[in-house]
Amino acid sequence: MRFNPGGTIALGVVLTLLWAALSGGDDWAFGVVAIVAVILVSQLLVPLPALGISLPGLARFLAFFLRGSLVGGVDVSRRALSPGLPLDVHRYWHTLALPPGAPRVVLVGAISLLPGTLSVRLHDETLLIHSIAGDPARTIVQLEERVGGLFGLTDAGGNRKGAADG
Repeated sequence: MRFNPGGTIALGVVLTLLWAALSGGDDWAFGVVAIVAVILVSQLLVPLPALGISLPGLARFLAFFLRGSLVGGVDVSRRALSPGLPLDVHRYWHTLALPPGAPRVVLVGAISLLPGTLSVRLHDETLLIHSIAGDPARTIVQLEERVGGLFGLTDAGGNRKGAADG
């Protein structure tokens, strides 16, 4: 079994944030034991080198995730409480640049964090997205870049690693 310190730290950060959110910041003695146990078991069942998580990418993704969650929640609440229920409905087919597996799973799940968006159908290399908040194309591309960075597939500028310049 190979050990990936960066991936282990990233997993620890994610689990710590999850514990803080779910427990309200209480009972850290139990939380630390649970986090360490999950990390150890995950290393045995699904070694982190297979995930290839990047710490800088994780930080950029979490910042985007938190901002998207806040903006999305406020936007949907505003639409729901508005007398005219202002909807700008769009269906958008996005051609995926991420490889199959964990990167695509994270992208499809994270799309619901964007204001008024929902992943509807994944077919081969394309993903159908439904939006009530206008055309989501630009934001989906930004999210895909963050997910690519999370898995070490893109750099901070969203450029694919290993791709020829040109």
